[in-house]
Amino acid sequence: MSENITQYYVQLAASYENVGDFKSAIKYYKAAYETSKKDILLYHLGRNYDVYYKDKSTAIAYFKRYLDSDDTIKLAKEYTRSRLNELEFYR
Repeated sequence: MSENITQYYVQLAASYENVGDFKSAIKYYKAAYETSKKDILLYHLGRNYDVYYKDKSTAIAYFKRYLDSDDTIKLAKEYTRSRLNELEFYR
C-alpha cells in the first residue's frame, strides 16, 4: 500500500465535501483516519456528520473525541468547542 494513501483519501473526502456529497466525504475521511489516526480527521468527521445527519449524536461523539485529542490546531479546537456547546444546548 502506498505511503500516500492517507493523503489520497483526504483529497477524495475534501473533493466530495466541496460538492456537497457529505456521505461520500464521511466514507473517505473515515478511511483516512483508519490509515493514519490523525486527530484532525476526527474534526472533519464531526463537521460532516453534523451537516449530513439530522441526528447529531455521532457528530457530538466525533467532536468530543477531537477535543480529547492532542491536536493543537487552535481554530479547529475553538470551532469544535463552540459547535459542541450549541449541539448540546439544543439536545
